[in-house]
Amino acid sequence: MRILYQPAALEEFREAIIWYVEAAGQRQAEALDREINVKLELLKDHPLIGTPGVGGSRWMPLKRFPYTLHYRVVGEVIDILAVAHQKRRPGYWRRR
Repeated sequence: MRILYQPAALEEFREAIIWYVEAAGQRQAEALDREINVKLELLKDHPLIGTPGVGGSRWMPLKRFPYTLHYRVVGEVIDILAVAHQKRRPGYWRRR
């Protein structure tokens, strides 16, 4: 399985890391990065593990941080649609 980020999802990930560096420090930012990467490795081995969502999407919340990965499995590709903060308007990413 291959991971592909939609550009907006990659920007959300980048912004989250920057926010944690500035607000909570480098260690917290690195912890967020690690948790997301652990989830992505899990998805590579078990792509359908996330909760089914709308339009063929799936979602998987992080444990330590208030973010949810929204993704779609397309053949051998895991298409990351959003790295969504859980306080954002639900479904804002659906048109991606």
